[in-house]
Amino acid sequence: MNPTTHCRPAVSGLLLIVLAALLLPHAAVGQEAPDTASVTLEEALRENSYRLRVRNDSLRGPGGTWLRERAEEATIITLGESHGTQEIPAIMGALLNDLQDAWEVGHLALEVSPWTADLMTDSLRRGPDTYAAFIEDRPAAIPFYSLRQEADLVQNFVRRSNAKNPLWGLDQIFAFATDLALDRLAALAPSPDARRAVAKVRTHVQSDSVTDPALQRLPSSMPTPLPLYSWAAFDTLGTSFLGVSEAQRLLDELATSARIYRLNDTNNYHSNQLRARYLRSNLQRQYDRAAKNQTDPPQVAIKVGGRHAYRGITPNNALDVGNLAVALAQRTGGTALNVVIVCGPNSKSRDYPAGTSDCWSEHRSAFKSALDDGPTLFDLTAIHPLLHEGPLDPPPKLERMLWGFDAVVIVPNAQPSTLIAPIIER
Repeated sequence: MNPTTHCRPAVSGLLLIVLAALLLPHAAVGQEAPDTASVTLEEALRENSYRLRVRNDSLRGPGGTWLRERAEEATIITLGESHGTQEIPAIMGALLNDLQDAWEVGHLALEVSPWTADLMTDSLRRGPDTYAAFIEDRPAAIPFYSLRQEADLVQNFVRRSNAKNPLWGLDQIFAFATDLALDRLAALAPSPDARRAVAKVRTHVQSDSVTDPALQRLPSSMPTPLPLYSWAAFDTLGTSFLGVSEAQRLLDELATSARIYRLNDTNNYHSNQLRARYLRSNLQRQYDRAAKNQTDPPQVAIKVGGRHAYRGITPNNALDVGNLAVALAQRTGGTALNVVIVCGPNSKSRDYPAGTSDCWSEHRSAFKSALDDGPTLFDLTAIHPLLHEGPLDPPPKLERMLWGFDAVVIVPNAQPSTLIAPIIER
């Protein structure tokens, strides 16, 4: 018998085994594949949960390690948040500290207007006392960053940054910043006629055209809100400030912001679309400006409300900055990280202009079983295959959130942030 011929069946069988090892999923060779056919969402979240803590202004725990390592790998990090707590800016601030220590972030984009971000930067660079005095003088003019914990975060970021423009503003001018903006326009006025034109705009308030009861019953100590002005009033000021670049930019922001606010009452969908496009255009413009001045792609952290931070369509049915961040990162061969940090059970947040409210949303109840008394990070990238292939079938609102982020951090027992200065008189 030919020994070579005798061995062929054994060789063929060996080849089949090797081929199977190459073609089958890794878990199917050498070990039993995990049974995901009956896994529940709660079980999957618990399996992919990691304790996260903040110590000495740095992230700690396995959740802190997960977040820091993924953020260091990313070109653009989008951080969505529940506004108005003490703990969430502490977590974000610790992450930013770690990234700045590793030279992994150069710019912080905020949910304030571009003009406001420049104003904040100038004040913050003069020191915390100067910024606190600015807020005490205009406590209603800047959203979120009139809160002490949020102010500490941006103060620390600006202090440690070498960038010419460390803060990028993305949003509309805040509703109660109108007086601040008009005062600045009066100071920039190139002629007495221009100052008179600004004074005339102050009288063009149209309170009867706004249906929001909250705006119709404001305390007398609150500034006149931007939605009570017609955007046409700001358009007409343009000819009075020809050649004054800051004034022209400020007038453009005021006119766009007034449009967004006024449409919110009568056509909320269109208002949300206009605002999302404005946020995206401001991010694109400032990203492109930074990219022109450096060799490597800009490394950016974006800090906005949770709804703005989604990949894909947001709960407001818009494409927002979280979606653009992914495109910008991929365009330059980088990666994006989208994380949302939100209130957990037994949490309260600061309401505007005063008071507090519960900020835990019951549609996130699937996360409860994996929580202890402190923040927990959930790796949603491990959940995505189960959503795509089954067996998970969460409610639509929760499913959109699970797809929208790479990770979510749930913070139970969060406490309201504190005001630098009272916004309304009591």
